[in-house]
Amino acid sequence: MNNTDRLLELYNDLDALLRERYHDTSRTNSVILRYSNELNRSGNPNLIRIGKRLNMIRTLRNTIVHEFDNNRDNFIDISDEAVEFLQKVVDMLRNPKTAKDLYTPLSNLLVFHEDDEAKVLDVMKVMRQKGHSQVPVVNDHCVVKGVFSPNVLFAYLVNNPHSKIEDLSIKDILDYLPVGSHFSETYEFIPLNMSETDIDNLFSSSYERNRKLAVAFVTRTGNPKESLLGIIVAGDIIKDL
Repeated sequence: MNNTDRLLELYNDLDALLRERYHDTSRTNSVILRYSNELNRSGNPNLIRIGKRLNMIRTLRNTIVHEFDNNRDNFIDISDEAVEFLQKVVDMLRNPKTAKDLYTPLSNLLVFHEDDEAKVLDVMKVMRQKGHSQVPVVNDHCVVKGVFSPNVLFAYLVNNPHSKIEDLSIKDILDYLPVGSHFSETYEFIPLNMSETDIDNLFSSSYERNRKLAVAFVTRTGNPKESLLGIIVAGDIIKDL
């Protein structure tokens, strides 16, 4: 099977998957164009790029099918990259990833306890070494009680200008840690089975609201009162594509 045949076969697979997704059995509508437009409206550069490539492939496929006689000598040469890309999209839709596949587990995270006496400056040094900008703060049951970030320290110092930063511990700034009290960042709690697409939509919509979603906390059902299992950040989404 040459690349042209492979592309046409994968295109038909993609069409079938999307018709099932949209519950659309009408052959007069292009569900691939619908999906491409949906990705283009997402606001996420990765998804927009995928949407544009799918639309290019749709146009290419239509040209091949409707001008078949003119392509008998392979005037249009389909690249391996185009076939591999379409295969990845089909695989993504056929076996969608969930939060369980994407999150960084708790065991691999930098986490602090709400009663931690660790000095803030020491915490920030560790954060810098490990490349973390957000550190969950949990209780004895690993339930998220808040998040420490540089913006938390900024907010505390603005309201307590006479404080000495070298004396501050995590325990001293607990009132500034709750996830709902951060002025420039937001946080979401999501279930293990949330799809990669829905997670991406969470991050994309936060940019549309001009308030960055910094971290998605993964718990079993998405309940904030459940133990933290891991986290997802924007960079974890759609890596393969």
